[in-house]
Amino acid sequence: MSMAVIDSGKGLINAAGTLVYVLRFESDNEIDPMEFVEEMQAVLYDEIGSTGHFRLAPRHKEDLNENFVLMGRIEDNHKEFMESNSNEVHVAFCIYQDLSETPLSLELSIIPKEVDEFCEGQGLRYEQVDVRTLYH
Repeated sequence: MSMAVIDSGKGLINAAGTLVYVLRFESDNEIDPMEFVEEMQAVLYDEIGSTGHFRLAPRHKEDLNENFVLMGRIEDNHKEFMESNSNEVHVAFCIYQDLSETPLSLELSIIPKEVDEFCEGQGLRYEQVDVRTLYH
């Protein structure tokens, strides 16, 4: 499920221009959420050079913000993260517009290409989730 651009309207933007959005990843195989984000870190940021930060999506919408994505809670445990099926995981991404030399509109078109590269050959599919409807 490749996408052309991240839709900022499906995410949350704060007054400083920081965008937080969620992607849902699905695999034909079981996904270990913690291993998944560690692998994403290694591939997306260390190898591909993506910008922004990410973490497993929080369980509660009020936690979906840049501080959560950067640091999580002090007592890091699985209970704070959104529960998913064994073959899917929700990942929250954060882009700081004020720290990037790349315009947000360009960044939002680059990120799907980098995520495509991460998913390539791993049997992974992904889609952007509208945070307004993700949390009930």
